[in-house]
Amino acid sequence: MLSNYENLDEETKKHLFQNALLTNNDALQRDLMNLQQNKISSSISLQAKLAKELRKISETYKIPELAFDSKAKMRQSNYFTWCSKLRPIIAMFPQTSKVFKDNEIIPYENLCIF
Repeated sequence: MLSNYENLDEETKKHLFQNALLTNNDALQRDLMNLQQNKISSSISLQAKLAKELRKISETYKIPELAFDSKAKMRQSNYFTWCSKLRPIIAMFPQTSKVFKDNEIIPYENLCIF
């Protein structure tokens, strides 16, 4: 079962860990914790690589940082200009392509990396 841990869905993983807790199986609990920790470590690594790539591409395309302005009209204009320049870059990666959906911003979730 542990050799196929990565292929299990989240609900099955949750039930497996709950059963390990209920049966007081220390070895299984430790192994499951190690597998979960490895997943978190690889997730952080993937996020760091993705952030690095996004930053490099945005610098290549000369995307300016989002500037704050005291005038609301300018803030709105800056925001929409920034979004329109950023949208094609975000669409390049499957992990972030879902962030801009139509004209609505969908919060990025860590789970979309997998």
